[in-house]
Amino acid sequence: MSSVGDDSQSYEQKKPSSVGSIILIVFTLAGIAGFTAYAIISSEDSNSTLLETVFNQNLGLDTYWSNKFNDTLAKRVRVKVRMDSDNELTVKIGNADEPGFELPENSDYFPKDSNSKDSKEGKKSYRVDLKQNGAFTIYRVENGKDIDTIFDSVGHQLIVAKDYTQFATTLNSKYLYGMGQRRMELRFKGSGNYTTWPKDQYGTNDYGTPGHQLYGYHPMWLTFENSKNYHIGFLKSTSALLTQIDEGQRMIFHVVGGNIVLKFFLGGREPEKVIQSYHRYINGFGLHPFWAQGYHQCRWGYKTTKQMLEVIDKMAEIKHPVDSMWNDLDYMTNYQVFTRDKKNFIETEMKQLVDRSNEKGVHWVPLVDIGIATKTRAAEIGDDFGIFLKSAVYSNDTHKVNLEGCVWPGAVVFPDFNNPKTQDYWTNCSLLMREEGMEPSGWWIDMNEMASFIPGERDTKNDEPCYGADPPIPAPVKPEIDDRLWFPVLVTGSQPLAHKTVTLNAVHYGKEDGVLLKTEVKEQYFHSLNNLAEQIATQKTLQKFTNKTLTFSLTRGSIYGSGRYTALWTGDNLADWEFLRLGVSELLSLQFYGIPLVGNDLCGFGGDTNPELCARWLALGAWQPFARNHNNNASIDQEPYAFKDQPYVQQASLAAFNNRYSLLKWMYSLFVNQYEEDLGAGTGTIIQPIWWSNPEDEFAYQFEDSQFFFGHTFLIAPILYKSSNSQSLKTDINVYFPKGSWIDCENFETIYTYKEKEVVAFTRNFNQQALSFQKEGTLVFRQEPKQRTRLLDSNYSIYAFLNSEGVAVGQLMTLTNFEENDNNNVQAKCWNKGSNCIAIYTIKAFEDNKFSISIKGQKSYTHFEPIQIQKVIINYKGKKEEFIINKEVKEEQEIIIPQAQNLRVQQL
Repeated sequence: MSSVGDDSQSYEQKKPSSVGSIILIVFTLAGIAGFTAYAIISSEDSNSTLLETVFNQNLGLDTYWSNKFNDTLAKRVRVKVRMDSDNELTVKIGNADEPGFELPENSDYFPKDSNSKDSKEGKKSYRVDLKQNGAFTIYRVENGKDIDTIFDSVGHQLIVAKDYTQFATTLNSKYLYGMGQRRMELRFKGSGNYTTWPKDQYGTNDYGTPGHQLYGYHPMWLTFENSKNYHIGFLKSTSALLTQIDEGQRMIFHVVGGNIVLKFFLGGREPEKVIQSYHRYINGFGLHPFWAQGYHQCRWGYKTTKQMLEVIDKMAEIKHPVDSMWNDLDYMTNYQVFTRDKKNFIETEMKQLVDRSNEKGVHWVPLVDIGIATKTRAAEIGDDFGIFLKSAVYSNDTHKVNLEGCVWPGAVVFPDFNNPKTQDYWTNCSLLMREEGMEPSGWWIDMNEMASFIPGERDTKNDEPCYGADPPIPAPVKPEIDDRLWFPVLVTGSQPLAHKTVTLNAVHYGKEDGVLLKTEVKEQYFHSLNNLAEQIATQKTLQKFTNKTLTFSLTRGSIYGSGRYTALWTGDNLADWEFLRLGVSELLSLQFYGIPLVGNDLCGFGGDTNPELCARWLALGAWQPFARNHNNNASIDQEPYAFKDQPYVQQASLAAFNNRYSLLKWMYSLFVNQYEEDLGAGTGTIIQPIWWSNPEDEFAYQFEDSQFFFGHTFLIAPILYKSSNSQSLKTDINVYFPKGSWIDCENFETIYTYKEKEVVAFTRNFNQQALSFQKEGTLVFRQEPKQRTRLLDSNYSIYAFLNSEGVAVGQLMTLTNFEENDNNNVQAKCWNKGSNCIAIYTIKAFEDNKFSISIKGQKSYTHFEPIQIQKVIINYKGKKEEFIINKEVKEEQEIIIPQAQNLRVQQL
């Protein structure tokens, strides 16, 4: 065996002094004929270390396994460990003789080690023990001692075959998160089998049964160790995956083919920092236009432009904020994407809807499905470009035919987004929309798993008919596409991998100018990448279409790296209390995955909501990063004003979203503040689990699915359960306050202080917004809410809750105008290398009831534009003070308050 790490004296003694030297150590296992293994330690310099072993697998597996895998077992298996930096390392597992599929490391779109900011001083926080049979253990090291185990495959079976790899680790902690996307509690509890494979899923929760996953491919896990540190493990794969999890015991990975690439990030005691390291690796997240931070109204069932204009008028009547109207399938002709139902969606009325030169105008976002209806103009243009995915089943060497699926319009074809011509095609499709009289502000890209109602593909040779969204169960078995016939582990349960998606043997474009991959690859490996390739094309298309740098698209399918290009909603939920509750955990998990602008369908998508449920969901929705009300064609109306006999729904929504809009510019500044210049993108979280700031608080984990932080500043405690006495129009809730003190945002006077294992009881009326509390030592900016983001002015009030030292700190963007006509300036001033628009405000208490406000740019080159600070509301030592200062801020400065004859302004 070979072991290298922080305290490995043997390695340090052997380390070559000259760059490029290699040390080779060969081990031979005597007494086992034909079994040889060797380990290599090599180093180009002190910062690059490799461990490698190759062993004969067939001697370790019996005839049963050979038969099970149809003699496709790798004869020799290679396990290689690369020590990337002091806190990051990579492990690769694969066939030593036949290279398997692996994502390139030098692509702009895939995870890259070059994004790392981790130190390479040679003092590693880990040690690796690699066995000759491929088993390995990664230890956390502190002060020369092993203090915890990060990964341990010793004693677990390792199997490498053509279309299957199995490996495992012993779990060393009960705090395991991630491995999504799925709708479940935040933390894995007990035992279960969990699928990771993007798929169309309606109203699905996951309790550890294969096939109950959702739409995203995010095989990362976050663990809080016994050593009180955090680490992240990541499987850099695109293959279908089944993960067996036994709480506190083991995690077994079953992967459908490809080389195994594992990346580990060893963090310290702050989870935010290790999350940022992971986000850098996957290329970070992008910035959205400011209007996307507002309230969005959508439904499948807005069947005319007249109806949509009526919704806008009714929202105006109740003075409810709304920034965009959305259309599901209704606006299309026969559900055909890039078409307009000219009878019901009148061009003049559509222009009226989006005329933002007056106060009534809003943004409009339409649904854009990935499936292109055959025999339409969009299909004809696609054929001219030659960009549709081809069938491997019904094509031959001389005649290639498009792979066809079945979705809402019937037979559809699918753009191959790895083909560089597809970008021009997608841009041409946006011009089709403009020709049809449509001017969207963004796109809602749906069904991009790629979803199809027919398994694998439509039999075009025999003109197989399309059926609707509820295919037969069990789905028809098609030998040519049914992976149940060749894959020994049912990753998705009883259904094949091609269930409700396309066949795995379709081949994607593969030349040097390929968008994501430069060689031909089967859908088996490209399946999880389809959504990413579409997201990239959509962003570029919208930049050309809108002539703006910052674009907005909303996706259902996702993979690591998607956050760089798109926002996400969590898909088809149901109008049910359980879905309301689990929605909180979904939002938190997607923060881990690097897609921070995320939200649930408020009030529920499927089925009929009810007034109490909808009121509570809207109250929560105002604290979701992305806020959209959306429901099904067959469901009842659920706009905030729709419940005439239960006015509390409208009242709760008004209270919640007026509060959101009062904070909206501060909320947006949180995203801008996450920008990393070297990466050209953002990292980190916008909302956080309740244990984020104090993970050693065992009691807090009881509330990790019901309370959360927003921007490290607010503690949010929504009502997630039906009232035990609905007639009272009230619900009781117990709130746990983490360490520190928290002030009630509704009066900015009542303070709650942490008490070990104690909760505080509250009663909330149905018409009230969610409970929110501001953390001591923080300040935020509020302003008078308006019904549109573009109507928000540059006048602010500061709310500062000083800590025991008499200090509060917060930040705000320094721009006068956040709005759409200035979007390119937002990018230029805030989201580019060498640009910055964040000012840090610090309020300190002096004697004699005086306070100073220090205003400094986050960088030496922070760009300042004039904003107005009207009021400062301060709570210090339980006493609330309000000062009117009416001070214009357009540069770094210090202000002494209260404003009187002793007011002093000092230029910094």
